[in-house]
Amino acid sequence: MFCRNCGQSVDPIAHMCVKCGVLLSAGRGYCGHCGKPHDPAADFCTACGAGVGSSVASAAGSSFTGAANTAFAFTAQAPGNAIPEDVMQRWSWGGFLLVFFWPLWNANVTLKWLTLGALIVGIFTLGLPGLALGIYYGINGNRIAARDRRFASVAEYVAVQRAWAKAGVIVLLVGFPLSIMLSFCAAIMSTIANHPVT
Repeated sequence: MFCRNCGQSVDPIAHMCVKCGVLLSAGRGYCGHCGKPHDPAADFCTACGAGVGSSVASAAGSSFTGAANTAFAFTAQAPGNAIPEDVMQRWSWGGFLLVFFWPLWNANVTLKWLTLGALIVGIFTLGLPGLALGIYYGINGNRIAARDRRFASVAEYVAVQRAWAKAGVIVLLVGFPLSIMLSFCAAIMSTIANHPVT
């Protein structure tokens, strides 16, 4: 989401722009979806085709619906990004394998809070919300990163997402054997505690 007065990227649940201080419902010089400048008299953005101010109208209030619509919509990329569609359609291994870390650097505030909620609920439900969110980030992670984070070039975008994928594989390769080893040690300790040597 972007300020319609100055084009600054803003938090989807914010009420005013942090750069120019104007209420997000004011201004008509920039598109609220893609942040590109446009004719103030136009009804639609010439860059992304969105209705002028439609994202601001849905998210300027404090309703959860407005924030959720912004969090889950993939209508535009962050200003300056030109990530090809075929790249954004790829599976995001970083988003899938590092479900509780990847969003902190790649997603908007609403998805960060959703991830924290999934982590908390997952403690009591065997991690099922985390698995569901991991699958969601796996499918849509590349689109989320292109929408919520600015990249200097497509090469930088690919390099950053590839680094996240490598980190996820490393965590999986180290974490899985380590968890098996710790489970084995816990079972041995439990056996020793229940059957003391006499």
